[in-house]
Amino acid sequence: GHGCDSWLDRLERALSATPIDAELELAWVDISEERLSQSPAEVNAYLKQLRDEILARRAGAEATLQPLNRVRTIFIGPGAAGKTSLIRALHGEDVVEGDQEQTHGTDLTESGRIEIEAAADIFELEHPDAGITVHFWDFGGQVMAHATHQFFLRSRCLYVLVLDCADERAGRERRNADAEAEYWLEHVKAYGDSSPVMIVGGKCDLKHKVNVDLSRLQRKFPNVVGFYPVSATGAKSDYKPEFDSFVRDWVKQLIKLGVHAEMFSRAQFQVMERIKEAAETHDFLPFNEYEKICDEAGLEMEGPAGGQTLRDLLDKLGVIMHFPELDLLDADLLNPRWLTYGVYTILFSELCYEAGGRLKTGDVVKILETPPLPAGTNRPVVYSRSRCRIIIDAMKAFKVAYEPQPGHIIVPARLPENEPPHEFDYDGALAFQFDFKGILPRHVLPALIVDRHKEIKRLKAGRRKIDAVWEYGVILSPQWGLNAEAVVYADAHSEKKLDIRVKGNDASTYLNLLRQCVLDAVHEMRGLDFEENIRVIPQMRTDAELRRVPGGAPHWVPYDNILTAQEAGEPKFPGKDRTYYDTEKVMRIFPAVSHSPGHQIMISYSHKERKIVDALAKSVEDLGYRVWYDKSLNAASPEGFRDQIVRAIETASAVLVLWTGASVRSKWVRSEADMASDGRKLIGLKVKTRKLPKIPPPFGEDHILDHTDVEGLTRAFQTLKIRRRL
Repeated sequence: GHGCDSWLDRLERALSATPIDAELELAWVDISEERLSQSPAEVNAYLKQLRDEILARRAGAEATLQPLNRVRTIFIGPGAAGKTSLIRALHGEDVVEGDQEQTHGTDLTESGRIEIEAAADIFELEHPDAGITVHFWDFGGQVMAHATHQFFLRSRCLYVLVLDCADERAGRERRNADAEAEYWLEHVKAYGDSSPVMIVGGKCDLKHKVNVDLSRLQRKFPNVVGFYPVSATGAKSDYKPEFDSFVRDWVKQLIKLGVHAEMFSRAQFQVMERIKEAAETHDFLPFNEYEKICDEAGLEMEGPAGGQTLRDLLDKLGVIMHFPELDLLDADLLNPRWLTYGVYTILFSELCYEAGGRLKTGDVVKILETPPLPAGTNRPVVYSRSRCRIIIDAMKAFKVAYEPQPGHIIVPARLPENEPPHEFDYDGALAFQFDFKGILPRHVLPALIVDRHKEIKRLKAGRRKIDAVWEYGVILSPQWGLNAEAVVYADAHSEKKLDIRVKGNDASTYLNLLRQCVLDAVHEMRGLDFEENIRVIPQMRTDAELRRVPGGAPHWVPYDNILTAQEAGEPKFPGKDRTYYDTEKVMRIFPAVSHSPGHQIMISYSHKERKIVDALAKSVEDLGYRVWYDKSLNAASPEGFRDQIVRAIETASAVLVLWTGASVRSKWVRSEADMASDGRKLIGLKVKTRKLPKIPPPFGEDHILDHTDVEGLTRAFQTLKIRRRL
């Protein structure tokens, strides 16, 4: 019952047939995802605060909690559509045609290839009509790279999609507004789930006005609120009625989002106000300064409602940014643009293009010393030489770059697009395909390349060797003793498919690992529509089919169809042209893998500590996480024990290594710790009652938790952004 007294109190009232308290039940049910992602004790503390507040108010006492009415508006759309001008108009500024510099953005070229360019501007507005703080994010025209936007693409935000028909004076072709709208709405569907979208037809004062088939778009995308033709330059004059109509509906949508306000105590609110003041002049807030602010506000650091919990929640809400996984970032980030703009400035710099995505540390310093900062209401963003390393680490953490050796940075999305000559034989290779119906997210292949960059094959090119990686593909040869080789490639232009081809004795094991990398990259994109397909060959047909239809060619079959047949015990399943395939033959080659992001927590240990690990596994499962350790090995699996352990490490979100005298001497534990460390998912543990052994390098003795430290484990899981299954 520790940390769960609110739930126990609710259970007691239910068992005693106490009438339901509708107000309290609604308050408890309507808590945010940010709150639910915290530990059970922290959620319980918040529920208790809500309960005490309601009961105190009924008794006539003064309110002790205050709401944080804070919502995001994200402006998206093609370059030069007028997003920044619209934001200025919403701030009440006068907008003059041609006076606004274009925010670097994305243009959709004739080939269908997307060119991503620079960064996002952030504005803030206290809107008197809504009674809430509105945060504006202007994304220029860039296609969203989910990995780098994970800290502000939240479910509770309002998207404003700004379109325009090209102005002939700018020498651009007229766009098909419906096709343009669908393109961007697919991104919102994938990245923003069911967040509301307002479509704005910008520059309606020009001769060629934007016109969309709103009814058709709303049938396909029910989250579209409406269509609004506006003119930012005429917002205070000829086109004021149209602009005012948009603003009224915009405020209504913001209020809808803001009614689910987070509640904070007076001390917590005082801390937030001090943080806001600090953000006006500083980019960073050292932790000792945060502790001082909490102390002066009378807020204790420890405990489920203390300063540590508040810090975690403020990070989730986007008030601050806290990245403990970045070694050099030992302070909270107060200015979100500092990180995002730094990353984008490098990714889309001329030097990065010219270097074919291959940079040196000195190049990064050179790029960030004089970044082309946009004009905005925020103060300038400054990157000192000593802070440039943080941006590099952020690029690695967001999986948009990797560091093959110290001082060298590779950006996969900026590599040359031509596939280098190689000798991979596609004939007879296992073939798996992700067919993305709406969009192929641009971050997926770079994320896989970054994840597996140590496995990139080296090719002979004359007298030298080169890495077998290009903008749209990679050839991989796995480590850890697996006998396999794979090619992963994406369609560079119109099609929305990602293909995986694998050969070798351990091809099925490696295929599953690569498949899991893709699933990990998209598992938070709840609105993303895709289908997994397997290429079946004539030899996989049933015996009767082989006799009836000789020959034939390979073709694609939905993976779900095969899994369904296997789970139902069906000996065969239908393929193309009324042919049937043997379920057992197919699954012998493509063993079933869960569609979940894998076992969340894997435990590595010496067998001498089995009793301790059994208890550890139970305590982690009680926290709401899935656990795997060698107790779960399947002797009947077509994979050997070694391959199952490798796959468990690869698919885990975290690997707990229990360091004892026996595990330090175990080559298997050290090998598993090495794999986990490479994947930035290692959490070291020690037995509280024993002296900590000398841990082998490079794992060190820092940040080793007691195996019974439940709160420490919970925070470690939160740092790795691992969601509980509850």
